[in-house]
Amino acid sequence: MQILNQPLRTLSGVYRHLQIYRDEYPRTKQIRWRVVAYHALEVIGVVFYISFILERLLAPLYEKFGHAKITSGSFVLSLFGSIMPGSLTFLCAFYCLLHAWMNGAAELMRFADRMFYRDWWNECTFAGYIRSWNVVVHDWLYTYVYKDCVEHVFRNCKPLATVAVFTVSSVFHELILAFTFRFFYPVMFVQFEFLGLMLMFVTKRMGKDVGNVLLWLVLSIGNGLHLSLYNMEYYARRNCPDIGESIVDYMMPVSWSCNGISHNPNWTITAPWSLQ
Repeated sequence: MQILNQPLRTLSGVYRHLQIYRDEYPRTKQIRWRVVAYHALEVIGVVFYISFILERLLAPLYEKFGHAKITSGSFVLSLFGSIMPGSLTFLCAFYCLLHAWMNGAAELMRFADRMFYRDWWNECTFAGYIRSWNVVVHDWLYTYVYKDCVEHVFRNCKPLATVAVFTVSSVFHELILAFTFRFFYPVMFVQFEFLGLMLMFVTKRMGKDVGNVLLWLVLSIGNGLHLSLYNMEYYARRNCPDIGESIVDYMMPVSWSCNGISHNPNWTITAPWSLQ
């Protein structure tokens, strides 16, 4: 165990500087290795389950995208077919990253503060959801972006400070996805920067029950749309020939130009129970 002490101290120092600066941080007396192993197994299990969802429920909907044009009706069907897998992926990713991974890392580095999220699923406003979904990131953005913007940049103009926070968060999330997928497709940026800000004001004065139902509805449809568009772009780049390697090719969406969606003004959807 002594061999692990120095790497853990180094990693602990890096982890502390990623959070809000404090003179002291709450610490546990020792590392509970069973807890670390338990959360590690949770991470592995959830990753395998997410891969199962992607391969079994999402890939069949989009793996042929780019070979031939699809109709707008087929796109709508694929979108609705992505809502359930998107919601499952969303919940699994939350549990994997903000519960299992964060608690395992905190236990490994002896951090006693385990408030990584609150009960965001009970929130009735989008603002409450943003504050509760990821407490670590929210507190960091509030301390180092929002407060500085209010006090020094925009001079007590809180709406502009809120826009600045959403912009920083949107750009950061989009950069992660761009480097992961190796293409730039700003769906996450648009959802965070524009739809997120709009929902901040739309859900502000709603009742608790209506607001909570609307929040879950938006999250379900939003994650389905999110996965649909990114899957379309991913498979379009795999299936379409002559995709260059320049920065322009990296930035331009291929799914819009290579056998994209063809609009048929007379398309209809037949209910499954009406099929003979």
